[in-house]
Amino acid sequence: MSKRYSGKSQKDRSFMKKAKLSLKEKRKLKEREKINNVRKI
Repeated sequence: MSKRYSGKSQKDRSFMKKAKLSLKEKRKLKEREKINNVRKI
């Protein structure tokens, strides 16, 4: 049980890290879109 639980916790941690990175990437994409829109106008 302990081994299974530790493995699950590690996966959850990596997933949380990936989620945080994706959020930052989304923010960057939004900022780029705003810059591109301003340049077009």
